[in-house]
Amino acid sequence: IKEKYPQGFDILLDDGSHFPHHQFITFAHMWKHIRPGGVFLIEDVHGQNALLDWLLHGHNLDEASWPGIYYANPMVNWKCCNQERGDLMNRYMGPVHTTFNASEVQKEIESIKVYPFVVAITRRKVPMVQMRAEKHGTQWIPYGKR
Repeated sequence: IKEKYPQGFDILLDDGSHFPHHQFITFAHMWKHIRPGGVFLIEDVHGQNALLDWLLHGHNLDEASWPGIYYANPMVNWKCCNQERGDLMNRYMGPVHTTFNASEVQKEIESIKVYPFVVAITRRKVPMVQMRAEKHGTQWIPYGKR
C-alpha cells in the first residue's frame, strides 16, 4: 500500500470484516497511512465488541500491536511497541507541572468519536509538542478546598 499510495489517505473506511480482531489488525497496520487532519473510520462496531477497549487500553495479537491511548492494559506485552507503556493521552503530572512534552499518542490523535456502529479516529493536522494547563480567571481555587 505504501508503494501504491505514498501520500497516504485523508479518509480510510474499514468496511470489511465485522470481527473485532480483524478491525483491530486493520487499524494497527493502517493508522500510519492516515495523513494529517485525516480520519480513520471503523464501521460495523456493534454487539459485544472489544475493539474500543483495545484502542483505548492497548492490545496485542500475533499480527498487530497497539499500545493504547490511555489507562493501558497491564496484561499487554509493551516490548512490542516504540511508545512508552501506557502512553497516556490525558496524563496529568500534577499542579506543579503546567507544561510537559506530549506523548506519542497525544502528538498524533486529535479525537476519537463513537457513533452508532462507527468509531472515528482523527489525526491532528499538526503534531502537538507540549501539553499546557493554562490558568484562566483571577484566582486559583484548589480542588477540595472551598
